[in-house]
Amino acid sequence: MFNKAQFNKALWENIMISIRFVAASMLSATLLIATTVSAAQLYRFTDENGIPTISKTLPAEVAQQGYDILDEKTMRVIERVPPAPTEAEIAEREIQKKLELEQQKQAEEAARIEAEKRRKQAIYDRNLLSAYQSEQDLLNERNKDLQYR
Repeated sequence: MFNKAQFNKALWENIMISIRFVAASMLSATLLIATTVSAAQLYRFTDENGIPTISKTLPAEVAQQGYDILDEKTMRVIERVPPAPTEAEIAEREIQKKLELEQQKQAEEAARIEAEKRRKQAIYDRNLLSAYQSEQDLLNERNKDLQYR
């Protein structure tokens, strides 16, 4: 039979074993996840000699040339990072933006002119309708005017 002191000691040892087991399990899981995350990607790029290369790290000097990010297990492309644009491409994009902006301004101006034409026509139509009692009066006046010409 156990006395109270022996029982408490055995209980405390079981608790400590459980805590150690949980801590070891959590540490193992954390290491497994960290290893999986850090080792999940490879980089495929062309080195300075023109040789296609696969590496776990991406050298800074080749990052501007474009590269692929691969899954380490399946070697499938996860993401394709295009090369950085050249000075000529940047200049071309700026020219294209300016052309698009100019076309937009021209379209807005044409729409404004068309709206102004419609507004003036509406005023003219209202003036005609207010000057004559009916459409027939307007037609009669027009016919008289044509006879005198």
